Amino acid sequence: MGIFSLLGKNEETEIINDTERILRDSYNPEIKAVLNRFNYLKAHRNECKIEPFSLYAAAVKVLLTVSDISPKAYKQILDYAENVYVDMFPFEENTADFEQLKLIFLEMFNKDGAIVKGIFIRDIYDVFTDKMNFLKWTRHIFSENLNELLIAYVKPYAVQARVYFLDEDCFTANLIDVTEKFQISADKQAVFDAEIEKLQHMTGIYDINESTIIDAVNKIKSAQLLHDKISGLMKVVDERVTILDSTSRSSVLDVKNICDDEVKKAKYELKIIDEKLKQAYDNCVAEQKQVVLYEKQKLLDETFAEAEERLSALKRAAEKTINTVKFEMPEGLTEMVLDASQVRFSGMNPGAPNMPGMSGIGTNDAAGSGTGMSGATVSGAGFTAPNIGAGFDAGVEGPNSAGYAASGFGAGISITSNANVSAYQGAGQDYARIYEHQVNSFDQDNEIPGVNPLLDESRKFSDRLKEAMERKAHLSALGEHFHEMFDDVLIAVMENANPYLIGPSGCGKTYMVSQIARILEMEFIDIGYINEEYDILGFQTANGGYSRPNFYRCYKYGKIAFCDELDNGNSRATVKLNSFLSNIKDANYSFPNGENVSRHPNFRLIGAGNTDGNGANSNYNSREKIEESVQQRFTPIFINYDNDVEKRILSDYPEWYSFVVLFRMATDEWGKKNYGDAPGIITTRDATRIKKYLDNQSFNMNKILEYEFIQTKDITYLAFIQDYIGQYIKDYQNAEQIYKEFSQIINLRRG
Repeated sequence: MGIFSLLGKNEETEIINDTERILRDSYNPEIKAVLNRFNYLKAHRNECKIEPFSLYAAAVKVLLTVSDISPKAYKQILDYAENVYVDMFPFEENTADFEQLKLIFLEMFNKDGAIVKGIFIRDIYDVFTDKMNFLKWTRHIFSENLNELLIAYVKPYAVQARVYFLDEDCFTANLIDVTEKFQISADKQAVFDAEIEKLQHMTGIYDINESTIIDAVNKIKSAQLLHDKISGLMKVVDERVTILDSTSRSSVLDVKNICDDEVKKAKYELKIIDEKLKQAYDNCVAEQKQVVLYEKQKLLDETFAEAEERLSALKRAAEKTINTVKFEMPEGLTEMVLDASQVRFSGMNPGAPNMPGMSGIGTNDAAGSGTGMSGATVSGAGFTAPNIGAGFDAGVEGPNSAGYAASGFGAGISITSNANVSAYQGAGQDYARIYEHQVNSFDQDNEIPGVNPLLDESRKFSDRLKEAMERKAHLSALGEHFHEMFDDVLIAVMENANPYLIGPSGCGKTYMVSQIARILEMEFIDIGYINEEYDILGFQTANGGYSRPNFYRCYKYGKIAFCDELDNGNSRATVKLNSFLSNIKDANYSFPNGENVSRHPNFRLIGAGNTDGNGANSNYNSREKIEESVQQRFTPIFINYDNDVEKRILSDYPEWYSFVVLFRMATDEWGKKNYGDAPGIITTRDATRIKKYLDNQSFNMNKILEYEFIQTKDITYLAFIQDYIGQYIKDYQNAEQIYKEFSQIINLRRG
């Protein structure tokens, strides 16, 4: 014990105490027996065969915490270890290299250690100068009946073979190789003899007799004959080379053809690059176009707002003038009516002469235009009319060409001749007409397109599908990623089968529909979930117009109607889709505006939802059950997360892809253990967002983990994910750094 410093003695005490604590914490009766033996030797250290006692304690600790051994075998292993100690430390603590040998002794208590396996052979141990090589050898022992094998074959081989090697590392490698051959071979003696003979030959030792010499001479003669034959063959080869040289020129054409093929391939790749550049240019133009349209829309809104304000002011002025005129109107003139587009002037009883004092009243021609009255004064019975302005006519209706007149009416004035009172039309009708025209001007569907060639059922389906797949291959060459279920959904759309895409949030359902629209060269409109029937049918406006919904446009002009979150809408309103899901040829529907619209052959309806349509689940708890008649008209297709798509998205960052795979494995395991869907799963949309952060170097690793993997999640849930990933991180070593950062954040939160 004198070789240990004061610090060393403290470390020994700590090891002894730790081992005793581990033994006391166990309730296994076998371990309790080890504890009793431990306490006895601790009190009677002179009886402990493994010295110092701290080495015995350390050996017990390794056996308990590291090796995967049944407690029933502990006593047998410790007894065996005492015998090994005697062989390894003949002078106990005074043995040379005692400190280094202690580490080797403890290493033998590991799962595959020599003590645990019971394969410590003193003779084999002694042939190694560097005892670490002994440990290397023991790790390759795996067969049964070890003692018989080691004593009968390995030990004698090791003792004999050692003399043939100057370098111990070479000897160790040879012994490992031969030991493995012993373990798998049925004829172990043959292996022994062959390996010893091989070593002898390596060092120049041969067992040569007269018969062997004669055999060697015969072999030399055979070799000479063979040499002569080879010389003759070489001449033949030279002649054939000459022939080949003359014929090689014919292969120039083949080379040229190969070069031409490579040129074509290069041109195709250049075409792909050119299309990518064109696509980038089109995206830039489209973006600028959106900016211009936004500014245009903003200007139109401001113009209509100003027009509405001016029309309201004109209306108030007209009403004020009418009230004044009515107040001063003489008997026989009953009412003035403001019309938005025409002017009539009447007001005398039938057959009555013109009113005295009224001048400047013109007459209408056959076309309905009058000479008008400008600044006319109507007098009689104490009545004086104000300056009404242009736009009067004498009884025949005609267009008011004068526009907004001096009095500020903004329209003509009609004075009726009988006692019936006409309704006041109001200047607001002009605005209504202007506004309705503007709304309709945004609808760019002016003519009904022809049948899409890929949806034309008069063509063979296999031909149409082949053409669609060629377009898909072209987009793939441009760098487009396609979901593994894409082909099934495309076929369902082409077959007019009303696919209903069922999948979790962010798995790529909407993006898949946009890809289908591009391949079919059609427009798709996301009409969202259906809350009321007018989301499908539209409605009559207050001024008698018709608000045409996007669904109407899809049905009439042959577009793709995408009903996203179909399971999140009003199930009673959704039933209205049944009229459009039957897919009867030459079907039609009468919309609320009275128009009987024929179903366009290109019209397609695609639904999507996070549930299978049978109601809410643990993650989507606000979803309703889709009415059974609607479900029967849809073709359900399950769309899950596609690791292959995410692998291509994160192809430049394989370590993040590995971590995403591990994280999803952990969330799936949580769902299995808790009989439900795990919250906060990583989606394909999240993978795209992570790639953007990494490409732009906007967020570092810590921030990406915080925002995409950790925040909003319960610490118990995160701890489960951390522990689960830790079990499999060795299979995804490129993600170890990300996992360490992830674990550090979780550990700080766990406290």
